[in-house]
Amino acid sequence: MHHSMAPGGLNLRYALLQATVWGTSCALTSFAALFLLGHGFSNTKVGTLVALSNILGILIQPWVAARRMGAASLIALLAGLGATFGCAMLLFGRTPVCIALLFAPLIVVLNSILGPMNALCMDYVNRGIPLNYGFGRGIGSLGFAAVSYLLGNLAQQYGMHLIPLTYTVLFLLASGLALSFLPPRGTAKPPKTATASARASGGIVALLTQNKPFATLLLSCFFLMLCSNSFSGYMANIMAARGGGSADMGAALSLGALLELPAMAVFPLLMRRYRTRTLLLFSAIFLTAKAGLLCATASVPGVFAAQLLQPLGYALFIPASVYCTNQMLAPHSRALGQTLMMAANTLATVAGSLGGGLLLDWCGTTTFLAVGTSLSAVGILLTFFAERPQKTRPLP
Repeated sequence: MHHSMAPGGLNLRYALLQATVWGTSCALTSFAALFLLGHGFSNTKVGTLVALSNILGILIQPWVAARRMGAASLIALLAGLGATFGCAMLLFGRTPVCIALLFAPLIVVLNSILGPMNALCMDYVNRGIPLNYGFGRGIGSLGFAAVSYLLGNLAQQYGMHLIPLTYTVLFLLASGLALSFLPPRGTAKPPKTATASARASGGIVALLTQNKPFATLLLSCFFLMLCSNSFSGYMANIMAARGGGSADMGAALSLGALLELPAMAVFPLLMRRYRTRTLLLFSAIFLTAKAGLLCATASVPGVFAAQLLQPLGYALFIPASVYCTNQMLAPHSRALGQTLMMAANTLATVAGSLGGGLLLDWCGTTTFLAVGTSLSAVGILLTFFAERPQKTRPLP
């Protein structure tokens, strides 16, 4: 085996790719409200723009996935496109109209990268090369934490232009890292993305109607992520209502992301001792507990205390949902199932962004937090009623 294909080297490069993409996600989405509010957008307009951008992404993603390209090539192309739009934002993003026209394709590109990133990992795993998804995703959270901390402090001092500058640079780095996964000239071509398997499964309607437990799981993930994503997206508003500023927001998001790494890294070990469904239900409970604490607290320290629950909630939920999907579905349906799981997350972001913006403008932070926590509790019930997946050997 070629030395560059050694598991250690692959794990490191995949982890760095995750770090750059999730760092990009932090700058583009978690600081979207701060950036857009600073350029004359209202909370409702922020929510509407983010929602419409994600809806556009949902419509375009199937077309992107249908491209007959290897996952690495697709990631490199999309990240390069993201960097191009980022440069345009830096040069022309002066008016709300220009910002909106550039922000939408940036969100589309970012969302379109996440599927091929998972496919890239699964391509290697399916060929017997042990790529540790949990470790890579944990390092992705570390990248998110670093960007959150730096932007939370530097954007306040040096200006909002640092936000598009950050995600432009990270898009470029992600493109370069993706290119490093391309095989040398003359070797076997990289595996294609999982689109063919998705088509072979009989389609979305057939999968959901024939597998009610999985459909219930998707619905539970939607409600849980609706709360989690909206709270993260409007952390600036939550902090402001508690007397904090952008530096506090960045530090809080950074703390939560840092705490995700150890939980995600040891997830394969937890799977050896506990059923995946048990871990999923456990994480759903703590996702809701964190939301409840954010709702109940009236101070900045309380927000930081809520972030301490991140490793027991979100950090376990992400890998648990990936592995649970793998266990609940037949091999020919797994690729489509993972795509639907990401779509549920995206739809949750849309609903949370749009609904959250409206609630914040019309009813205030307290009502926004109370509604989100209630919806997360619904997610717990749906997770509980989802049928236990068939027991299979955990993936490496």
